[in-house]
Amino acid sequence: MSFAKQARELVAERKVGVLSTVSLRHPGWPYPAMMPYALDAVGRPVVLISRLAAHTQDLLADARASLQVTGEVVDANPAQTKRAAIMGQVVAVPEDEVEAVRDVYVERFPESAMWSGFGDFAFYRLEPMDIHFVGGFAAAAWITPAEYLGKV
Repeated sequence: MSFAKQARELVAERKVGVLSTVSLRHPGWPYPAMMPYALDAVGRPVVLISRLAAHTQDLLADARASLQVTGEVVDANPAQTKRAAIMGQVVAVPEDEVEAVRDVYVERFPESAMWSGFGDFAFYRLEPMDIHFVGGFAAAAWITPAEYLGKV
């Protein structure tokens, strides 16, 4: 199985990753935050975040971010644990796509239905620029967005 397919499967099976943004509080430093996510119809990660959150403030100032998704840790040898880092720009989901994204997100996280309509919350998606996948010890590759999204 290709690294791109393994990365897509890993990201689809997991529900939470670590979103790292460029910190406003500590300029130039990464700020990691645990982040529930769903996937849009194309396979891009989508998050529901409040404009009041530190990571959202970071993203509004600098859209560059990465989402680290980690598989089940292999206790005997953690280096064998699959992981994917999706780097890219986080952008607001266009208004004409919000309903479809909300449906997918709420299906994955039913409790989010309550706050998905709050005025300070909005859906954002990570537009992949590059993906680094580690399939285990000595099994790693950079994957293009086209490969990751299954367009090649």
